[in-house]
Amino acid sequence: MSIHINDLLPEGVKLKEFKTGSELLLAYELGKYTKLLLEEGLSVDNVGIDTELVQTAHFGFIVDCELIEGIEPVAETDLPDYDIADFFLPSQNVSKVDLLFEEGCVIFNFNSNKRANSALNTKNRSTAYVSLMAFVLVKNYIDQTPNRKLIIDHEEYEQQNGEYDDLIKLQRSGILLESILKIKYKTQGVIQLPWQDVVKEYREKELMNRVYSSNEKYAFLLKEGLEIGDVVLRYSRTFDQKVEDTIGTLKSCYPAVIRDYNEEVIVLEYYRTVETRLTQQTRIEGLCAKVDGLKEALTPDDLVRATSREESIFLDAVGIGTCTYLEDTFIFEPVESDETEQTFKDKDGSLIKVELNTLDTIFAVFEDRGVPFNRDKFLNKYFLSKGKQPKYYDYV
Repeated sequence: MSIHINDLLPEGVKLKEFKTGSELLLAYELGKYTKLLLEEGLSVDNVGIDTELVQTAHFGFIVDCELIEGIEPVAETDLPDYDIADFFLPSQNVSKVDLLFEEGCVIFNFNSNKRANSALNTKNRSTAYVSLMAFVLVKNYIDQTPNRKLIIDHEEYEQQNGEYDDLIKLQRSGILLESILKIKYKTQGVIQLPWQDVVKEYREKELMNRVYSSNEKYAFLLKEGLEIGDVVLRYSRTFDQKVEDTIGTLKSCYPAVIRDYNEEVIVLEYYRTVETRLTQQTRIEGLCAKVDGLKEALTPDDLVRATSREESIFLDAVGIGTCTYLEDTFIFEPVESDETEQTFKDKDGSLIKVELNTLDTIFAVFEDRGVPFNRDKFLNKYFLSKGKQPKYYDYV
């Protein structure tokens, strides 16, 4: 007996062809857990394989492991070589890691039990996280909860280099939908991108791989149609001085508005308070209830005061989009990604907490606080042109 791979994938996802090594890894790990938990094989009948994929190390490893029914060596062709240390071995599994099963989701936090979670301490942790996802998918199949989401809760965890590479590729290929996987990154401000993965992807396209001149950065601003009043995300990062580090570790990310720029300088105003007034007020009132004397030390303005900072930076000292290499500070246009939690009032006037993605967060905070920015352009670009409207309008 065997289970077909499409019966284990999230609802609405049907795999017709293996196109990436990450997809092969997921199939291999699914086969591992159907055997371990169900004593059944994994079938990939009627799922093709891209011709270039059979020439990769991933294919060689998967064929040798013999965990997937229907994937065979190419006739009269030697299997590609591979380094076994690059993969999560058939003898390795995550069945004993510390997972919190709740209604509708499974939560994993590496720091919750480092001893139990040490199973993920491998040379290539990215493959171990694919194994974790596969384990949850098979458990979902067993428990008949096909859309139970895996939440990797790493907001207080220092990401290791490249450990989510394969999961992110599976997200981008549409295999792992938002309904089945959420990775919470460590944040300060709005969102921390999986920075190492972003850089690697761009460098594969011959971008972000050298020093860029001020003229190139200015040309990039013009080419992308960035104007005074447009919203960007301002990132800062540090580099490890002990090793040859050209990627760095993100320290913070805040929404910013371009106030001016020319061939030499860009002026940014960035906002460190990424909360609506009501969100900030309820948060501080909660602190006052816990800290004696704090309420008396605050004025009404303290409950809603926001901080912003304007800075002028020479273009040769700031990264501009993909014209970024070794700069400590750089900007990117916003993306619809991670979430913040903001407080609103419902129709009955009761306080409720609502999760907003990055774009919704920026609009809600700027609109609520009266921040001057290219409002109509932002609305059209990120919402109206896609048939959506900001969630902020649901509560005002």
